[in-house]
Amino acid sequence: MPTKPYLSQPDLKRLLETPASAKEKAMLACYFGGGLKVHELRGLEIKDLRLQDPHPSMLLPGHSGGFVQRAVPDTLKQTLEAYLAQERPGRWVFESGYLEPYTGRGIEKVFERMGRRAGLSVKVTPTLIRNTFIIKLIQYDSAKECICQMAGLRSPKALIPYYESCLITSIRPRNPLEELG
Repeated sequence: MPTKPYLSQPDLKRLLETPASAKEKAMLACYFGGGLKVHELRGLEIKDLRLQDPHPSMLLPGHSGGFVQRAVPDTLKQTLEAYLAQERPGRWVFESGYLEPYTGRGIEKVFERMGRRAGLSVKVTPTLIRNTFIIKLIQYDSAKECICQMAGLRSPKALIPYYESCLITSIRPRNPLEELG
């Protein structure tokens, strides 16, 4: 089974420092902080955000036509709130210049531009950022079920290529005993 490409820690840091606008920062935060897929990001509507709830979340299209609720971490919530206050989009959280949601290719272009501005040697794609998000969760020893929920994966079996990527490279889950010694 093929492994998943991902960004190194220095490349990730450079990319996260790169957004040129509140919209780019929020898009990157949704991808890297929320684990969204392209169709989830482009279809995200203002009405689907539950940022003021005691446990902030967003409603995303589910696998069987319904919706799934995805948790919104505090940093993502703050980034989204700042973006929404500044940009005041209409129906869609991320609108193109035509007040329509971005196309999948439009989202790819945004991330490619950020990667070039960061001076990265790899082509930055939504998939690369999402892979990095999942690998970071593995690195932080998150439970497989939590990773699946955060990344919108149907089964822990979907994590196998990500774990293999960690084994092939120098990335490995943290061992709590290492912190004691």
